[in-house]
Amino acid sequence: MKKLLLILLLCAFAPAFAGMAIAPGTAAHTHSDANTGGGTLALSGTLSSTKACAAGYTRLGPNFCGSTSAYATTVLALDACTALTNPASDAKALLISASVQLQTNNTVSGKFTQVDAFNDAGCATLLDRVQWRAYEDPANAVSVIIGGGNVNLIVRGSTPYIKFSDDTTNQAIGSYALIGYFD
Repeated sequence: MKKLLLILLLCAFAPAFAGMAIAPGTAAHTHSDANTGGGTLALSGTLSSTKACAAGYTRLGPNFCGSTSAYATTVLALDACTALTNPASDAKALLISASVQLQTNNTVSGKFTQVDAFNDAGCATLLDRVQWRAYEDPANAVSVIIGGGNVNLIVRGSTPYIKFSDDTTNQAIGSYALIGYFD
């Protein structure tokens, strides 16, 4: 009678245990954090998100939506705290492409320009900075390009801001383009 009852129980719960081959005392999986003492989580398939991206964006990987629009830049005003618009309410950070040009001002000296990332409207809490430097020697006519570049920058926060600034010569030109967002 006990054997029959055991067989019935095993048959009833067999679908719940299908595919599990765990030896007694062996964990099915562990996580590698300080609270569990380490371990691994192995996946045999791909890891992907199925959450929809905002209009004009497509999922390019887990937690990243890339723009499907043509590359378009926005000119940055010098010394202005510029608000960036999150394309989705659940965006945690934006990926932008920042581009700058350093220009001469007819003075032999070092020049710099930078793009700073903030999470407040007053641009007071600096989160990240990229900076370009060049040296003007000899003195050239005003507005000759002597340096610059382009870099991808992650701007964190639900209300992201950037500020474009340079040395006291005010001869730099800057712009940015939104590449995508992390959700």
